[in-house]
Amino acid sequence: MDEVRGAGPMAVAFLASAFLAELAAWGAIGVAAYALAGGGAKGWVAAIVTVLVVIVVWGLVASPKAKAPAAAGLVTKIAVFGGSVVLLAVVGHPFWAAALGLLIVVAHAGVRATTPLGARGVEDPPPESPEQ
Repeated sequence: MDEVRGAGPMAVAFLASAFLAELAAWGAIGVAAYALAGGGAKGWVAAIVTVLVVIVVWGLVASPKAKAPAAAGLVTKIAVFGGSVVLLAVVGHPFWAAALGLLIVVAHAGVRATTPLGARGVEDPPPESPEQ
């Protein structure tokens, strides 16, 4: 929640949409696991187990409070977001794959554009010293 303090309404909206994109990506992975497992009880088990594994890995590596290196978080986010879009398309949901891809791009571009650097864990550059 530290990112939201002091952020304007647009930043809050983009942060919320980025969270929605995470939830949608996890759901899309579950849909794909269900379809790839052939549906039925086996599909439900595959979907639930797959989503739980993805969420645990995300929490350990890609969440804002994760102790993993930033590069590992970035790789995890690319794999989850990219994989969810590709998997949706592969299992026959190209419209939803495109919609999810658009949500992911717009949400993260908006967060980048509206959230101050310090709130993203990036330090502001030091002020330039005056010429002497």
